[in-house]
Amino acid sequence: MRDSLSLRLLVSASVVLAAFFGIAGAVLESAFIRGAEQATWERLQVHIYALLSAANLNAMGELTLPERFPEARFSTPGSGLYGAVFDSDSRSVWRSRSAIGIELKPTSDLNPGRTEYRINESGRFVLYYPLTWEDELGVGRNYLFIVAEDTDAVEREISGFSGTLWRWLGGIGLILVVVQVGVLGWSLRPVRSLARDIEAIEVGTKERLDELYPREFQGVVVNINALLDAERSHLDRYRKTLSNLAHSLKTPLAILRGCCNEPGLPISTQETLGEQISRMDALIEYQLQRAGASGKTRLTRPIAIRPVIEKLIDALRKVHASKAPDISFRVSECLQFACEEGDLLEIAGNLIDNACKWCRRSVRVSLDYQAEPAGLQIVVEDDGPGIPEDNLESLLRCGARADDPIKRHGIGLAVVRDLVQISDGRLEASISELGGLKWTIWLPGKGVTDHPDQPLSRG
Repeated sequence: MRDSLSLRLLVSASVVLAAFFGIAGAVLESAFIRGAEQATWERLQVHIYALLSAANLNAMGELTLPERFPEARFSTPGSGLYGAVFDSDSRSVWRSRSAIGIELKPTSDLNPGRTEYRINESGRFVLYYPLTWEDELGVGRNYLFIVAEDTDAVEREISGFSGTLWRWLGGIGLILVVVQVGVLGWSLRPVRSLARDIEAIEVGTKERLDELYPREFQGVVVNINALLDAERSHLDRYRKTLSNLAHSLKTPLAILRGCCNEPGLPISTQETLGEQISRMDALIEYQLQRAGASGKTRLTRPIAIRPVIEKLIDALRKVHASKAPDISFRVSECLQFACEEGDLLEIAGNLIDNACKWCRRSVRVSLDYQAEPAGLQIVVEDDGPGIPEDNLESLLRCGARADDPIKRHGIGLAVVRDLVQISDGRLEASISELGGLKWTIWLPGKGVTDHPDQPLSRG
């Protein structure tokens, strides 16, 4: 969840919605229960008044009630509505037919005229109404009117309401979650668009961010575009400066080389000066190539690999025309990889050039894109004399220094080693099936290829 802003917002909003609907549902359910109970007590109060209106004193001064009431539930056994009247000695004066077999106990802790609501041990709602009834002579007698009702009807009402309430709340909550997903998707669309544009810049299909973003993103967009412009401007100035430096150093070195041939200089001095000038020339070339390498960058356009390799191999065939090596290569027609063309030419060119120098006849080149781990794999093999397998590790170590080059490989391998290192790639040397050296290079990055490898092409 920490990697997804959309998921974090959705979960947070869903938790808030769930809490809100849960609290609202509990409050509504509690209010309905209290309302249902209050309605039950009010109904029982009405029944008490009905009993009081039907009660009369007979000639003997005794309280009597009719056998039948307008409320038919008093006359129906098991109807759930029960009534009874007790005198001051807790003797039954009257009991409704519905109360047959039902225990309704009087209580003596009530004051006349004060209504008492209770739920008895049987779980029934019971309303107690004590009063003093005076006859014509003013003699008062205490009576206790009791009306009770089963809780089944109330519980069914509450259960029905609760089921309906939670179903509606759940449905509304799901609808709101769906609406929320849509709202979040619409609200976060600029974020996803910004991420896609940045990814497009990383793979090189775009150079700048569009400015059609919400006001809150304008500062970020402007700063990123400024950073991109500054990075490209700095890189261009750096390359121009290095190019100017390379041209500036050529003339003094040429003059020094000419001075070595001045008459009168001892042969040993000429040889020493020539050797040191050649070494200076090699060191300058190496350091310039190393400094001018682009290396690892995420702002590079993908380039078509096969045309670059074809152009390189055609040039090397001309360079080594006297030897006429048999160079075969395998590269997918539509293979594209995000890298600097100059870096690719340096890496592949140095390795293929060395292979052409030291091969007996055959050189084999293969470039493939690997999805796991994502990167470009370059393999260069030759059928030359090779070197002992025990010396492969020392070969890589020596190749990292321009001032201590291997006689066979010189600066080229050092440049390759540095380019691979600054690109976070891997360089491996092994014995080829052809008999010579096999160089395997893996450069991390994004690439695409829609077709299988092409058959070997030969010159």
